[in-house]
Amino acid sequence: MSTQHEDLPHLPSVEEMHDRLIAAYGGSGGFDWPEGWRPGALWAPPRSVYPPFNRHRRIGVYDLKTDRAAALMDAVQGIELGAYDVDIIGWLAGGDTPTAATLVSLLHRARLGGPIPGRSASAGGTR
Repeated sequence: MSTQHEDLPHLPSVEEMHDRLIAAYGGSGGFDWPEGWRPGALWAPPRSVYPPFNRHRRIGVYDLKTDRAAALMDAVQGIELGAYDVDIIGWLAGGDTPTAATLVSLLHRARLGGPIPGRSASAGGTR
């Protein structure tokens, strides 16, 4: 018995996508922060999705959609993602660098900030 989906190519899982992006753009351990640097409030539009966000990796080298996708996936590493989450990450990666970099910075800062005071760390989302 055949199904209509047999002809579709293998779609990578979220974990496979993350691993591919990180391996290609940031190394197997994710993106490294410059020594002694931690994300802080942004006071101007970021120039890159790579820390420290305020300068390009190399002169004349601008972030591509794949860079933005890799940085966003790195920022949510270890968080359960649904198909819609991944779709939105792809959509955000297709936008501009300042928007993606601001979101990456916010996600990293939120993770460093710990749980929201007065809320359970185990509170679930909607499915």
